[in-house]
Amino acid sequence: MRTSCGVTEPFSRNHPEARWQARRRTWSKWKTAPTVPTTSDLVTLGVATFVATNVDNFLLFATQLAVAPRSAHRSIQRGQFAASISVVLFCIGVRYALVGVPTTWFAVLALVPAYFTVSSLRSLRHRSEATPPRVRGAATAFIVTLAISADNAAAYLPLLRATHGLGDVLVFATWAVSLVALIAISTVVARHPRVVALCQRVGHLIEPALYAALAVLILVATGVL
Repeated sequence: MRTSCGVTEPFSRNHPEARWQARRRTWSKWKTAPTVPTTSDLVTLGVATFVATNVDNFLLFATQLAVAPRSAHRSIQRGQFAASISVVLFCIGVRYALVGVPTTWFAVLALVPAYFTVSSLRSLRHRSEATPPRVRGAATAFIVTLAISADNAAAYLPLLRATHGLGDVLVFATWAVSLVALIAISTVVARHPRVVALCQRVGHLIEPALYAALAVLILVATGVL
């Protein structure tokens, strides 16, 4: 605006001051406009969240497969997949209901691997050279995977609260594909000849140590320790 003889007149469109004011209005609108995540944003966030929270799951999956005979692998894989998908569906269903639930409440899930630790130690105590390895199938894989997924749920919920509609579908599909890749990589690692040879020698010792470590991990992830 300019003043001429007491009368305020607007600047012409090509005046430098007018162009500067137009830029300021554009920047102001850009700063206040809501940020809508793009498809690539959601896929990137989904993959990053999955990878960051599934390192423990990878170790669990690979170890469970490695200490079990190959004939039980398909059953264990189904249990792992079903449990992981159940966690995601649970988070989608209750994403707003659990806003005020403290993460320490999930520490009770540590009782599951603690139980399997004690069970494995009892079996180890009565084990002999002629004792065949005990096979844990889909049910054990399902229960243990659910138990160690408290940290996954804590990371999934904020992202799911920021999406809706097709965004939910895209994030879910990203996690499902990532889960299939995770189980496939775990299977390749578990079937490596060196891993198989190691588990044949000390697999009965690895199992109780694994479950004990998972129990401690749950307590750490939920803030109890």
